[in-house]
Amino acid sequence: MANTFTVLYRGATPVVSPTSASTVYTVPASTTTLITNIVVSNSDTSARTYAIYLNNIGLAVESTVPARDSVIIDAKQVMVTGNTLRLVASNAAVSFHVTGLEITP
Repeated sequence: MANTFTVLYRGATPVVSPTSASTVYTVPASTTTLITNIVVSNSDTSARTYAIYLNNIGLAVESTVPARDSVIIDAKQVMVTGNTLRLVASNAAVSFHVTGLEITP
């Protein structure tokens, strides 16, 4: 069994409505993924909103990241083959950094 710590996603997401959040990660075949941490950063001078969906279930919906600040989420969420991570933000100044552990047989 291989355990690999990895960056699951790093960057901004397209600015769209929460119903159109972008899929940024899909758990590969024969893999279990443990999301360990999510950092949401806002480089803008105004507070911005964001949403995080794990397999279409809201982990953080209409949440706010303050101006020129970050929110750190200690997630510890298990995802199985085919599950998705979707992200959306109200402004391109918001970026995400998602780390985790991929477990394969």
